[in-house]
Amino acid sequence: MATYVDVTSIDTVSEADVGDEVTLKIYIKNTYSSEISLGVGVQLLDADGNTITGLITWDTVTEYDAEAGTTIAFQCHFTMPSSDVSAVVTAIYYGSDGVWYSGDSETISIALSGEDYAGSITSKYFNYDSLSEYSIPGTVTISDNAYEIGIKYKNSSSVSAVMGIELFVYDPDGDLVFNPDIDWAAASAGKSLTTEYQGGSLDTAGTWSYKMVMYIGRSIDTAVQCDSASGVLFNATSSSSDDDSDDSDDDSELSEAQFSSLTLTYKKV
Repeated sequence: MATYVDVTSIDTVSEADVGDEVTLKIYIKNTYSSEISLGVGVQLLDADGNTITGLITWDTVTEYDAEAGTTIAFQCHFTMPSSDVSAVVTAIYYGSDGVWYSGDSETISIALSGEDYAGSITSKYFNYDSLSEYSIPGTVTISDNAYEIGIKYKNSSSVSAVMGIELFVYDPDGDLVFNPDIDWAAASAGKSLTTEYQGGSLDTAGTWSYKMVMYIGRSIDTAVQCDSASGVLFNATSSSSDDDSDDSDDDSELSEAQFSSLTLTYKKV
């Protein structure tokens, strides 16, 4: 127990899902023989012991003038991240020399709970001629046709989940040309889904690339990345010209007039 202030108790949950709001209710007691100003500080640490910043929101003031023997309740909350959390709670007091000092300190742990969500991208394809599905990567001829990209993915969890795919398409210059909104969908345990995105025109020759990111979770707000894929989408080439072949045909075939001329010349010999 500290000389002037004591952390008497901390009320909170022992575990929480990603995205849940976690509330800490902290009780600090003035153990000094007269009134002092006391307060509290909270430091959050992740599973690796690194400080997590920017999460805590205070619901009460963090400093208070307390009579001797009085216990003051402070409250804050934060959003549960995707890892276990340790909360280091420190009672502080204001000294007669005008300086704040650290007093008693307590650490509590909040475990990450909930189901283990897992999923994977199982296959991907593209279509640009409305005839069939082509494997990625592939080869296409540039045209005004719009391309369509299909992604098949699976909920590998033992429970139902919400899943979604984020798609990025880059043209041969490396510019992002297609990034549609995520098409979220619910999937029961073990279920596979297919999402198709309609892109723009295949109007640029060269190598197109892509990136796909799969998210899964109990809800859209708590979904986390579980798989990704990237690479060459397709190689777009220009159509070949038929001019040379037409010229060749003209050289090898005789017209009826040319043939008649040759025949007449033969008769005059």
